[in-house]
Amino acid sequence: MNILNTIYLIFILTGIVVPLFSLLLGGLDSLTPDLDLDLDGDGNLGVVPFNFNCLLFALVVVGAVGRLCNHYIPPLFGVLIAAVIGAGAYFAIYKLLIAPLKRHNAKAMQAGDALFRHVKVITKIPVGGTGEVQLEDASGSKITYLARYVYADFENRAPIETGAEVKVLDTEDNTLIVGRIF
Repeated sequence: MNILNTIYLIFILTGIVVPLFSLLLGGLDSLTPDLDLDLDGDGNLGVVPFNFNCLLFALVVVGAVGRLCNHYIPPLFGVLIAAVIGAGAYFAIYKLLIAPLKRHNAKAMQAGDALFRHVKVITKIPVGGTGEVQLEDASGSKITYLARYVYADFENRAPIETGAEVKVLDTEDNTLIVGRIF
């Protein structure tokens, strides 16, 4: 039982220490670019996908469950239970976290993507000067841009106060050109 506890402890430490080294050394996955494997060979992630980070998480789960089971049930049953729960943890993390992240095609929002959107002024825009506006991208993240106000011929020239909602009309050197909403 002591040998089994030592093996479980090694699993736990490996699952924790390897990601920490990876973090401190700038990513061990740069040594093995894309360690995700398609084991069934059909070109998609298939039934048996492999992800190194999921494996490390599963090692921690197997080690923790195995050590816990060693105290209450026979060692053989503890190994089986730990292996089953570890495999379940691997597939749960892969299906619920890794696969959706791989499908997500994130790209940074450009100033031109804000055209004709309504944005909120967060820093007062003085007459002839620039202020700041804020908008949300597709993921809900708040993005701040410099903004310059273009007055319509019929309106009084006055600063645009904080909290006002304006519309993006154009972009110029990563500065949004905005106008009032009438």
